[in-house]
Amino acid sequence: MELNQLIRIYGHQKTKSVELRPLEETNLYTVCYKFLREQKRQPRMLVEKQIFSPEAFQEYRLSSMTFDTSNPKTSSIFEHDFNIYGVINETHFPYNVGRIESMGASSLTRLNINGDLYSLTSKISFEQNKITVVIEEVITINIYEREQKYNLHFMGFRSLTTQLKVIPLVIDLLAGHPVEFEDYGFVLKLNVQKISDDLQEVQVYQQNLLDMTVAFERLGIPENTFFGGSNISDVYPQLLAITKTVSQNSLNGIKIEKPDNTSLLNIKLGDKSIVVLHNPKDDRLLINGFSEEVLKIDCVIHTNQEGEGFPHSVYTILSEEALGKSINFDYDIIRRSFDKFDPFINLETFNWTNQFCLKCIQAYDLGNNSQLLDLANYIYDKYPTDFDEGDCSEQVIFINRLQIHKRLNRTLEETMIEKLIELKHEAISRSDKDLLFCINVLLENKIEANIGFRQFKFETQEFYRDLPIYKLYLEL
Repeated sequence: MELNQLIRIYGHQKTKSVELRPLEETNLYTVCYKFLREQKRQPRMLVEKQIFSPEAFQEYRLSSMTFDTSNPKTSSIFEHDFNIYGVINETHFPYNVGRIESMGASSLTRLNINGDLYSLTSKISFEQNKITVVIEEVITINIYEREQKYNLHFMGFRSLTTQLKVIPLVIDLLAGHPVEFEDYGFVLKLNVQKISDDLQEVQVYQQNLLDMTVAFERLGIPENTFFGGSNISDVYPQLLAITKTVSQNSLNGIKIEKPDNTSLLNIKLGDKSIVVLHNPKDDRLLINGFSEEVLKIDCVIHTNQEGEGFPHSVYTILSEEALGKSINFDYDIIRRSFDKFDPFINLETFNWTNQFCLKCIQAYDLGNNSQLLDLANYIYDKYPTDFDEGDCSEQVIFINRLQIHKRLNRTLEETMIEKLIELKHEAISRSDKDLLFCINVLLENKIEANIGFRQFKFETQEFYRDLPIYKLYLEL
């Protein structure tokens, strides 16, 4: 492999430098023995043809002509070349020659520090002059042994539970207590003379986390919520602003468009969000948006300035994103908010209620919370059999219920399919292109659905792109 690599990669050059190790590190017999061993594993045909792709191997094995842990001079794994073989049924296939730049392990690890035992997920990687320790994907510690330097940085706010679990260990470490990784036989110790400022910062950070537990409880945020997304570095400052607003009862780092008005807000936190009620006239400025207090608020919807308005659930004003990604979402509270009025009392309330059910379906597509589909079904169960406003409301609910069923079960029942086929004949006879498109999507008639969608006007196509049926259409 090594000769083949020299010819293939460097054959066009006139010269090539080769590193030689002193023979005194070993003996001639050992060198020749290892050479013959490697020669048997590297027949010319297998080296030159490379009959297997890297994906074909479930296992790789390495061997070296010079690496020897029994001799201190040859025990540094980063200073030796290794022959790499792919293994299939214990047969070695030559793959490559290279050097190890780093090696590491990741597992649930027992750590002993200052008499306290921790069980944390850690990753430890070793390079020639560097050790990197990553704990719970929260902190990274880089240790440069030769220079006797280190740096420590937080990777982002993952969850309050994890932060509270890791911070005491960091404080002990910065206080000069060695950390023993019991499963690796490795001890980590920092130079405490250079880290007093770091220790003070982390102690302040710990107090902020303890204050957050109070805000989390008041706003209905589970402490084990895992925050992700591309803006993970923004999560901690956002949570700190919310915490200070709750504890000090005055807006602190939170911008509200109309701060003098009572409003239901959706505050983004990384790839998640929370729904809160902002009430400047209450003794608590922010409260959990899904709470008994909010449930008591009477809500009247006005779809136009001249209409009288009608009672409805305050949660219908939330967006799909707020419903699908809010970590303090409470199914029972929203469900009970629909028990205070008739959501299908007339065509106007029907349309508003149906739009909210469609929001729930789309919100499910964002966050896979099946309670949103249960909520839509619960609301549709309130539809009266004698509802008659001269429209196709029953067909609309039937189509939407089947969308829900398909999302939950990936398929439709035979009785549903029979009813759809009957409805399809009616749609054809009435030239109802909208209903026909929805039926073809649910029946998975891809060609007919494509033709139907192309026949829509541009404005109609844009309208359907904002409906949950469009997702099922794209999956055909």
